[in-house]
Amino acid sequence: MIMSLYKKIAISNRQIFFASHEKVRDGDMEAYAFHLKKVAEQVSLLILREKDLSKEAYAHLAKLILSRMGDEREKVILHTYWEAAMELNCPAVHLPMSIFKNHSRELQYFKTIGVSAHSLEDGLYAQQWGATYITASHIFPTACKEGMEPKGLEFLINICKNVKIPVYALGGICEKNEHLVIEAGAKGACRMSDYMKPM
Repeated sequence: MIMSLYKKIAISNRQIFFASHEKVRDGDMEAYAFHLKKVAEQVSLLILREKDLSKEAYAHLAKLILSRMGDEREKVILHTYWEAAMELNCPAVHLPMSIFKNHSRELQYFKTIGVSAHSLEDGLYAQQWGATYITASHIFPTACKEGMEPKGLEFLINICKNVKIPVYALGGICEKNEHLVIEAGAKGACRMSDYMKPM
């Protein structure tokens, strides 16, 4: 694999950010948006997850971040709230499989469409119906999926071999094991905790 094509992807999580930044008041979205801009400068892509927010609160946060990104706003991928992405003229969206299945015909506006895949069948379905990439998860043990058995590298290898669109590995990935997902064929790796903590 040519390393220049390998993508480092940050996934946002404001709970980790606020818990790790003692001097930042919880709920200070301006400070959070500033942090995410700094993260985006270091990575290939930033997925703004925060799917527990209301659509209105999410759109407000997304607008804060996109307004700071300038010429690099295409690095930002909005998550779940595809209608908010359209309203904000953001060309990239990432969706859970359930939302993708229900709205795949309405997503032609987007240049980039990512879908969360938890099986080879998910990956093939996403590819067939217009996704431009998938995330395959979760590969390693992670606090976000505490108590759930990771799918492992064989799962990732199988998806990478059978899906033609880019596969980005997700779940428990850190500096020490990232080379393993590269070797498995992933075109990128998603990391959350490392990017949400103080820089």
